[in-house]
Formats: sequence, C-alpha cells, structure tokens
Amino acid sequence: MEKITAPFAFAFLLILGAIVLALITAWPTQWLWNECLVPAVSSVNPIGFWQAFGLNILFSLMFNAKPAIPNRKKKK
Repeated sequence: MEKITAPFAFAFLLILGAIVLALITAWPTQWLWNECLVPAVSSVNPIGFWQAFGLNILFSLMFNAKPAIPNRKKKK
C-alpha cells in the first residue's frame, strides 16, 4: 500500500508547493506595481493581489525560457 500512496503524496506536495510559491511571488509583483509604477505613471491604476497573481502567470507563459520547438542537432 505504501508503494501506491508514495507517488501520490509526492505529486500532491509538489502541486501544493507550486501553488504556495506562486502565491508568494504575487505579493512582490503587487507591491512593485502599486508602489513604484503607479506614482511614476499617472494613467496606471493600482492592482489587487489576484491581479498580480494573474500577471505572474501571464508573464511566465509569455517569457518562458524554454523554446516552443526544441533545437534539433545538426548532423555532421
């Protein structure tokens, strides 16, 4: 029974850790936006926590370091 539940427990902890990390990174995004950008640009509105969370997800999708199509090695 332990052999079956161990992978599920690991997957659960991995997903939980990813969610916690995403929530922790949303706060600095919100703070930087509201404290640094809003006073500098008059037409920018402050954002909430969940909007900052959404911006983090959007930027991680847009600026992902992995290429969409892997480079194929050239034959010599």
